[in-house]
Amino acid sequence: MSAIDRLFARAGASPADIRRIAISAGPGGFTSLRIGAAVAKMIALATGAACVAVPTTAALIRRVDPALRRDRPTAICLAWKRRDAWRVTFSPGDSHEPIGPGGLAPLSALVEPGPFLLVADDPLVQLLREEGLVHRQVTVLAPRFDPVAVLEASAFFADVDPSALAPIYPREPEAVARWRDRPTARGQMS
Repeated sequence: MSAIDRLFARAGASPADIRRIAISAGPGGFTSLRIGAAVAKMIALATGAACVAVPTTAALIRRVDPALRRDRPTAICLAWKRRDAWRVTFSPGDSHEPIGPGGLAPLSALVEPGPFLLVADDPLVQLLREEGLVHRQVTVLAPRFDPVAVLEASAFFADVDPSALAPIYPREPEAVARWRDRPTARGQMS
C-alpha cells in the first residue's frame, strides 16, 4: 500500500481518481494470487472502482514478439508443479485469442511437434530439457510480466463485482490438501 501511495503522490492523483482496477488473476502461486485479489477488492470497495480479472496468459501473449509467432503456435505454461503445468495455446500470427480454454497438462504434453514457441520459466524449461521433451524446432522464451500488458488486456474482459473477484488457481491449494489428509481428519489418532 505504501508503494501505491508513493505512486499516487508522484502522479499528483488520489484514490478517488481510480475508476477501474485490472488484476493479473493467474494462474500462479496461491498465496500471491490471494494477496493480489484481496488488495484489488479492498481498493475497489473503498473507491467504488470497477474490477477486472485478467488471465495472466492474456497479458503475457501481448509481450511476445509477433515476428516469432508468425508461423508457429505459442504455448504459455505457468503454475507448474511436480508433473504438470497450466498451458494455454495461441494460434500462429498476431491474435491474442487462445485456442480453447487453458488447462493443466502433463509435462509430456506441453510441447508440440514441429515449429513451436514455448513461453515458460527457466526451471520448467530445464526440467523439460532434462527429460528430452524440448526438440530442436522449439524456440523458448521467458515470460515477460508487464503491468501495462495487464491494462491492455483488461479492455477485452468484463468487469466483475469486487466481492466475486477470484484468482485462477489450477489445483487444490496444498494447505487444503494437507488439512484434509491430516491423521485426525481421517479419524486416526496422531
